[in-house]
Amino acid sequence: MSLKRFFPAILACLLQAITLTRCHSPAATFMSNGQSAFDAKQYDVAAIEYTKTIEAEPSLAQAYIMRGRSYANEAHFDLAIQDLNRGIELDSRSADDYLRSANCYNSMKKYEEAIAVYNKVISLEPSNAQAFTGRGRAYMALQQYDRFEQGNRDRPRVTQCLLPSRLDIQIYGGLQ
Repeated sequence: MSLKRFFPAILACLLQAITLTRCHSPAATFMSNGQSAFDAKQYDVAAIEYTKTIEAEPSLAQAYIMRGRSYANEAHFDLAIQDLNRGIELDSRSADDYLRSANCYNSMKKYEEAIAVYNKVISLEPSNAQAFTGRGRAYMALQQYDRFEQGNRDRPRVTQCLLPSRLDIQIYGGLQ
C-alpha cells in the first residue's frame, strides 16, 4: 500500500500537533493522551481523551476524526458517524475519513447512505479499491445487481502484478 495516499492526513495531523504543542494548551495533552490510548487499543479511554480535546479546542478536526475512529472500533457506529462527519465538515481533505464514515454506514445497514459516501470517496480517489468494494457490498445488500455490475465495469483494473515472493514465482513456473 502506498503511503502517498496517507500523506495529506499525516501532514495535517502533524501540523495540528505542532500548533498545539507550541501553544502548550491542554488540548495538546489530551490529544496526546488520546493517541496513546488509541495506539494501545483502549478505545473507550481514547474517546474520553478526545472528548476533552474537543472541549478545549472545538475546531480541531483531527480530534473529532480520532474520537469517531475510537467509537467505530467499539462498534458505536452512530456516534462514529456523527464525529467523522463533524471532522469532515471542519477539514474535508482526506478520502480516508469519508471511507471510514461509509464503512460505518455499511455496518449499520444504511446502504443508501453508504453508497453516497463511497461515491464521494471515489470522486476524491478514483482508484480507491476499498471504496469500490464497499460500494459493491452495499449494492449487493440492496439487491441492486445492475448497479453492482456497472460499478464493477467502472472499477479500475490492475495493470501490473508483482509477485510477493520467490515461492509465487516458482508456483507460476517462473525462475527456478
